[in-house]
Amino acid sequence: MNEINLSDMNMTLLEGMKSMENMSQNIDDGSFMVGVFFGILGMSYSMYGKNSSKDIFLYSGIGLMIYPYVISGYTETLLAGIALTIAPFIKNLLLKS
Repeated sequence: MNEINLSDMNMTLLEGMKSMENMSQNIDDGSFMVGVFFGILGMSYSMYGKNSSKDIFLYSGIGLMIYPYVISGYTETLLAGIALTIAPFIKNLLLKS
Protein backbone atom coordinates (compact mmCIF):
# COMPACT_ATOMS: atom_id res chain seq x y z
CA MET A 1 0.00 0.00 0.00
CA ASN A 2 0.96 3.60 -0.50
CA GLU A 3 1.79 5.37 2.71
CA ILE A 4 1.18 9.07 2.91
CA ASN A 5 4.18 11.01 4.10
CA LEU A 6 2.72 13.79 6.23
CA SER A 7 5.95 15.77 6.48
CA ASP A 8 6.15 16.10 2.69
CA MET A 9 2.49 17.10 2.57
CA ASN A 10 3.00 19.75 5.25
CA MET A 11 6.06 21.17 3.47
CA THR A 12 4.12 21.41 0.21
CA LEU A 13 1.28 23.18 2.00
CA LEU A 14 3.66 25.65 3.65
CA GLU A 15 5.39 26.40 0.35
CA GLY A 16 2.01 27.07 -1.25
CA MET A 17 1.04 29.45 1.55
CA LYS A 18 4.33 31.35 1.23
CA SER A 19 3.79 31.83 -2.50
CA MET A 20 0.28 33.13 -1.82
CA GLU A 21 1.67 35.70 0.62
CA ASN A 22 3.81 37.14 -2.16
CA MET A 23 0.78 37.49 -4.44
CA SER A 24 -1.35 39.44 -1.97
CA GLN A 25 -1.73 43.20 -2.32
CA ASN A 26 -0.21 45.22 0.47
CA ILE A 27 -2.48 47.98 1.73
CA ASP A 28 -1.68 50.32 4.57
CA ASP A 29 -4.13 51.32 7.27
CA GLY A 30 -4.52 54.89 6.03
CA SER A 31 -5.55 54.03 2.50
CA PHE A 32 -7.87 51.31 3.82
CA MET A 33 -9.68 53.77 6.09
CA VAL A 34 -9.85 56.41 3.34
CA GLY A 35 -11.25 53.79 0.96
CA VAL A 36 -13.91 52.75 3.47
CA PHE A 37 -14.89 56.37 4.11
CA PHE A 38 -15.20 57.26 0.43
CA GLY A 39 -16.96 53.94 -0.26
CA ILE A 40 -19.66 54.83 2.27
CA LEU A 41 -19.88 58.32 0.80
CA GLY A 42 -20.17 56.76 -2.66
CA MET A 43 -23.02 54.57 -1.52
CA SER A 44 -24.91 57.63 -0.30
CA TYR A 45 -24.11 59.54 -3.52
CA SER A 46 -25.41 56.68 -5.66
CA MET A 47 -28.59 56.36 -3.58
CA TYR A 48 -29.19 60.11 -3.82
CA GLY A 49 -28.49 60.12 -7.56
CA LYS A 50 -30.85 57.21 -8.17
CA ASN A 51 -33.69 58.65 -6.08
CA SER A 52 -33.40 62.19 -7.45
CA SER A 53 -32.60 61.17 -11.06
CA LYS A 54 -29.31 63.07 -11.00
CA ASP A 55 -26.99 60.94 -13.08
CA ILE A 56 -23.78 62.74 -12.11
CA PHE A 57 -24.27 61.79 -8.45
CA LEU A 58 -25.06 58.21 -9.42
CA TYR A 59 -21.94 57.83 -11.56
CA SER A 60 -19.74 59.64 -9.05
CA GLY A 61 -21.07 57.36 -6.31
CA ILE A 62 -20.33 54.25 -8.32
CA GLY A 63 -16.83 55.56 -8.98
CA LEU A 64 -16.32 56.26 -5.28
CA MET A 65 -17.28 52.70 -4.43
CA ILE A 66 -15.06 51.09 -7.07
CA TYR A 67 -11.85 53.16 -7.14
CA PRO A 68 -10.33 51.90 -3.85
CA TYR A 69 -10.02 48.46 -5.46
CA VAL A 70 -7.99 49.91 -8.33
CA ILE A 71 -5.85 52.62 -6.72
CA SER A 72 -3.36 51.86 -3.95
CA GLY A 73 -1.41 54.26 -1.81
CA TYR A 74 -2.67 56.73 0.74
CA THR A 75 -2.08 59.95 -1.22
CA GLU A 76 -3.48 58.60 -4.48
CA THR A 77 -6.54 57.17 -2.74
CA LEU A 78 -7.21 60.43 -0.93
CA LEU A 79 -6.80 62.62 -4.03
CA ALA A 80 -8.98 60.41 -6.22
CA GLY A 81 -11.66 60.32 -3.52
CA ILE A 82 -11.68 64.10 -3.18
CA ALA A 83 -11.85 64.52 -6.96
CA LEU A 84 -14.79 62.14 -7.31
CA THR A 85 -16.53 63.74 -4.33
CA ILE A 86 -16.43 67.29 -5.70
CA ALA A 87 -17.02 66.31 -9.35
CA PRO A 88 -20.84 66.71 -9.23
CA PHE A 89 -20.54 70.17 -7.68
CA ILE A 90 -17.95 71.34 -10.21
CA LYS A 91 -20.19 70.14 -13.03
CA ASN A 92 -23.10 72.14 -11.60
CA LEU A 93 -20.90 75.26 -11.27
CA LEU A 94 -19.69 74.98 -14.86
CA LEU A 95 -23.20 74.51 -16.26
CA LYS A 96 -24.63 77.53 -14.38
CA SER A 97 -22.18 80.00 -15.90
